[in-house]
Amino acid sequence: MKEVMPVETISVIIPITERHDDIGEMHREYKNVLSGTGRVFEMIYVVDGGFQKAYLELKSLKDSGEKLTLIRHSRPFGEAIAITSGFQTASGESS
Repeated sequence: MKEVMPVETISVIIPITERHDDIGEMHREYKNVLSGTGRVFEMIYVVDGGFQKAYLELKSLKDSGEKLTLIRHSRPFGEAIAITSGFQTASGESS
């Protein structure tokens, strides 16, 4: 019997902090590149603090059926904490 290798999930953590580009375009670009790898992936966005517009854009994407995880911090903690929050939520394998 042939052994089936488990499929590793790639977790992509995208902090939305002081600087961020067009959210919809950024999401499409990441998704297109990741889809091209043929690997299973998850996209985790962490909105750090008061970026209401970015949060609403991501929520709209999610509500329209885009597969993404959305974390929202109540206040700005900084990029390092945003990334840490993403790692705590990620289901991908670490190596």
